[in-house]
Amino acid sequence: MKKTVKSDLKLIINIMERHSPMAIFGKKGFIWKQEVALAKKLLVWKYEKSGTALPDEAVISAYAEKIVDDAHIIAKKSGNNVLEIIKSKVKDIKK
Repeated sequence: MKKTVKSDLKLIINIMERHSPMAIFGKKGFIWKQEVALAKKLLVWKYEKSGTALPDEAVISAYAEKIVDDAHIIAKKSGNNVLEIIKSKVKDIKK
C-alpha cells in the first residue's frame, strides 16, 4: 500500500512540474516564447518592408528577446497590453 501511495505521489508531482504556471508564463515559458516568435516575425516584416538586408538569425532573435523583455517591463509599470507594446516597439524602429 505504501508503495502505491508513494508512486502516485511521484506521478502527481511529475504532472505538476510539467504543467506548472512557470512552464506556461515564466521567463522561458510557452507564452514568452510565442511573444518572441511574434516579435521576430514583425522584425523580419519590418526589414523586408523597408528593403533593408536581414541581419543574421541570432541578431534578430536577440533583438526580439530584448523587445519582449522591454515590453514586459513597460507593461508592469503602465498596465498596458504586452502585445500592443511589442507591435509599437517594432513600428518605432527606424527605416
